[in-house]
Amino acid sequence: SRAEQSRAEQSRAEQSRAEQSRAEQSRVELANCSFCKSVLMILVVMYHSMAFWLPGGWFNQRPVQESYALGLIASWLNSFHIYTFFLISGYVFYSMKYEKLKYIRFTEFVSTKAQRLLIPYSFVAIAWVIPIYCIFFRPSIGDLFEKFVLMESPSQLWFLIALFVIFVLFYPLSDFVNKHIIAGVCLMIFIYWIGLKASYFVPNVFQICSACRYILFFYLGFILRKLGISQLRRIPDTLFIMVDVGLFVLYTWINGMAGVYQAVALMTYFFLNVVGAVGAFVILERLAERIDIDSIIIRFFKSHSMEIYLFHQQVIYLVLTVGNGKIDAYILSAGCFVVSIMVSSIIAVGMNQFKLTKYLVSGKKK
Repeated sequence: SRAEQSRAEQSRAEQSRAEQSRAEQSRVELANCSFCKSVLMILVVMYHSMAFWLPGGWFNQRPVQESYALGLIASWLNSFHIYTFFLISGYVFYSMKYEKLKYIRFTEFVSTKAQRLLIPYSFVAIAWVIPIYCIFFRPSIGDLFEKFVLMESPSQLWFLIALFVIFVLFYPLSDFVNKHIIAGVCLMIFIYWIGLKASYFVPNVFQICSACRYILFFYLGFILRKLGISQLRRIPDTLFIMVDVGLFVLYTWINGMAGVYQAVALMTYFFLNVVGAVGAFVILERLAERIDIDSIIIRFFKSHSMEIYLFHQQVIYLVLTVGNGKIDAYILSAGCFVVSIMVSSIIAVGMNQFKLTKYLVSGKKK
């Protein structure tokens, strides 16, 4: 009948509008990833500006004025900011490979990632990180070889190498773990466990142990893009924060205990990482829709976040050397943050003025 035909056409139209709405929301979520990474970069700089007060130490000297609060905030930031970076990388990887169909050939994919990650690593390590590291830490030739050639602990540049290794490891597995999610989760947890255990016994050569520990979070982002985050967006920001802070307090309390409690502490920290990474991504993605992400300041950080990350840490070394014991701990930490952002931003702008230097710090030819 005409009435039934009309209802059917109306149903198809509503379904089409719903699909278009979901597609647009998915596009917006992907576009917001650049904003999310920019905010996370700022949090990394904030973390390094407070890491001086971590209990285990971070620099070539101890703080004259101790601050338990700064060390605690640094520990909390460290529980989610890098994990969220890897999650977003996996999120974008799924979109590029399975939605935009770009990552077709493995060799071309690896070549592109090597250009984007290994060239900046090599240039910044030689021109910036190693010379300044030598001034402050006075390492032996053997130490330099292990840290920067074998890449066991190349300061802030470790992230570039770990991400590159994850790309190389994950790509051959991507089709399988895309089709078999449960098996994929089990596989990634196994790789995570291998990386965690291996880090206690073998050197972290080429950041392989780190890559094994973070590949699970890369896959988590991969799954979130595949399945969508609409359900997660229904969870209030306050609930994410409350659960994350609660897990952090629990971990901090348990971690000081010995024996069997160490296993409980490791499990608690794992769930803290997962909740923190997922929560930070959802909160930042939602924040991107509430503010003007096309403002001048945000566009600047979106354009230069990579370079700021590459150059900020050594500026903090200088500020700490000048200010340690001379000014209040909180003012010193704030000074580290502000000065490192300003100086690394100036370097970023300068490097982007010329094609060669822009290529060397970003791996981009255009």
